[in-house]
Amino acid sequence: QCEGPPINPEWGNCSISCLDWGALQLKDQIVLSLPNCKISRIVNLVPNSVLETLILSNNNLQQLPEDLLQNLTGLKVLNVTGNPLTSIPLSVVLQIQVSFDCSCGLLRGLQQSCSETANCSLDNLSCSSTSGPQLFNASSFYDAECPETDHLLALYILLPLLAAAIAGAAVFLLVRRCSQRSAGTLSTNKSLSASDA
Repeated sequence: QCEGPPINPEWGNCSISCLDWGALQLKDQIVLSLPNCKISRIVNLVPNSVLETLILSNNNLQQLPEDLLQNLTGLKVLNVTGNPLTSIPLSVVLQIQVSFDCSCGLLRGLQQSCSETANCSLDNLSCSSTSGPQLFNASSFYDAECPETDHLLALYILLPLLAAAIAGAAVFLLVRRCSQRSAGTLSTNKSLSASDA
């Protein structure tokens, strides 16, 4: 449950970290706009088949409820741009029009979920630039801007190993050269000693 007063959609101005959906008591409202309310989580989702558009832009949401579409069965448009989202349920982006900011972590999660789902494609999904109103194809953005973590992990592991191997080879060559010089000096000294005798 949320602490503090519930948000009333008619106030027009709000500031609350937790949105208790049940306290909203929405009736015949088709559009609910709650931008810039500092909402960080949504709890107590209750069934609503009337709401079609939900605007939650510029809040502090990191994730959306998994049961969002099971409860908001009439929802067609969701705007969550300007939120530090780390995940969006795959069902949401596949079933309704969602506006969200491009983020490698978020897109990586969607790509992974989609790859584990039969007949899933994110080719028609768009996301917004965090620096302006520009839209990107989500798959193209992901391919161009989001390095594979497996490749980065390999790079972070291989570079130190390569540096250690090079340092080891340099030490080996240095020791070998010193040994050869010592052996050369020793044989020269033996030759000189033998000629003196």
